Amino acid sequence: MNKGVIMKKIIGVFGGSFNPPCIHHIQIIEYMKRFFDVLIVVPCGLRSDKPSANIIAPVHRKNMLEIALSNVEGVEVDYYDIDYDTYTPTYLLQKRYEDRFLDGEIWHIVGGDIIEGGQNGVSEIQRVWTRGDEIWQNLNFLILQRPGYHVSRNDLPPHSRLVGISNIFGSGTMARECIAKGQATGHLINNDVMYYITSNNLY
Repeated sequence: MNKGVIMKKIIGVFGGSFNPPCIHHIQIIEYMKRFFDVLIVVPCGLRSDKPSANIIAPVHRKNMLEIALSNVEGVEVDYYDIDYDTYTPTYLLQKRYEDRFLDGEIWHIVGGDIIEGGQNGVSEIQRVWTRGDEIWQNLNFLILQRPGYHVSRNDLPPHSRLVGISNIFGSGTMARECIAKGQATGHLINNDVMYYITSNNLY
């Protein structure tokens, strides 16, 4: 490395409701660590645009995420939204971490499903997110391509990288449905998190 060259820190931001935190969330987090100098997990607060995030008290999502990440090293969790009963949209998260990491390059980790239709301006980011068109054009996105889900490169935001991830399965919706139906959840939720769920009669 040449002396005098200042290397930017690469900051990954992985937001979500983690409702509940599932095995696939932890697999994604473990996989994403290799791409960033700092990886920040951001559980959202209550959201008017996502009713499923509001079906249990946010403190339960915080407690479950702490349990789920108890053996995961090298990851930071930003509980600001939950602790202060608010919701920080992505454009403000960008500002928060730009102010904190003055030498940083911020990348937002999202699933391939929410950029579908991007070439036509109808992705979830563009339609639903606050200042969606602005952040679509200006922010860095690391797009996760899950097994069995095709992401068209024509749909990618201007500043993005597409990364395939294998051997993951599940979703928060699937986990909640299994819990509600009394079905087995061992393939979706780790035992300690499931114990918390049953002990607190969640979902």
